[in-house]
Amino acid sequence: MKKRLIGKKAQIEHEEYYIFAQLLLIVLIGFALFSFVGSVSKGTLYERNYRSRDIALLMNSLYAGAGDISYSYPYNLSEFNVVIDNNFVKILENNQPISYPYQADLNFEQLNVQLNNPFEINFIKQKTKLDIK
Repeated sequence: MKKRLIGKKAQIEHEEYYIFAQLLLIVLIGFALFSFVGSVSKGTLYERNYRSRDIALLMNSLYAGAGDISYSYPYNLSEFNVVIDNNFVKILENNQPISYPYQADLNFEQLNVQLNNPFEINFIKQKTKLDIK
């Protein structure tokens, strides 16, 4: 069997493709890192995650509580939109949701609430109805 040797031109061309692939990979990784750092520097990702969990746990507590309850959520969410439907609390910023589930009581009416840039959220539980304003 004869061994085929790659000529110098083919070897240089192969190295050029390899270098181009490495540069493309570096650019893609750099873009991903800069976009991640941009979202973290605004600090909204963690806040939206925390607020969605906090509101979902609050709703679980309201459903489990006995009697009529009126509660005013003390945090300003005017930078975000809040959507509560299908047993999920969603906090949206630029139509990018962070959601967290809650367990609705089946004896209550199904919720479908959308609050745009709420400064305050009021929860009012009366008998078998939970209002969110």
